[in-house]
Amino acid sequence: MPLDYLTQTYGGDTAGTDGGCFVEFKRILPNKGSGAIPKYAVLPDNTTMQLVCKKWFSNKSTNILQLVAGCKRMNSGETIILGSTNVWYRRCIVFVESHTGNNRLKALNNTVVHEIGHQFEVSGAHVDSDTLHHPNHENSDDCIMTYVSDNTDGKSEFCIDCIKTVRKSPDPLSQGNN
Repeated sequence: MPLDYLTQTYGGDTAGTDGGCFVEFKRILPNKGSGAIPKYAVLPDNTTMQLVCKKWFSNKSTNILQLVAGCKRMNSGETIILGSTNVWYRRCIVFVESHTGNNRLKALNNTVVHEIGHQFEVSGAHVDSDTLHHPNHENSDDCIMTYVSDNTDGKSEFCIDCIKTVRKSPDPLSQGNN
């Protein structure tokens, strides 16, 4: 998966004039945990999913997260789950086959950005809301952390509050936690 949509959302301008959050993304394939998750074509439930991913990728670093592309997952009420995040284990899981329709790739990219946003522990009443509208920093759409953000424009953007939260997050490299 290309990383350009992450730069678009989290920012590429070090001066912050593009509304970004000063986050740099690099693809790292560790010795353990790259490739397909063994045994399961579809993870049967959230507990199994977390246990398999924990065993598959042991991450002690604060500046690396695991992004897993799963097939499809539904909760007990037959609701399709698009993604899941575990902040403690620095893990985001995006269910690729749950994304359907004409704007599938844009929706998938938005879900990746949204799940990574949880890693910065953004909070607010609008986060994970499917009813509360909350404008992004340009006032052109809803914040990507809501479930009502419109993905047809190809832009995944945060609101000012979420940007401030990400910017306040300490740089793990400056703290010697690499």
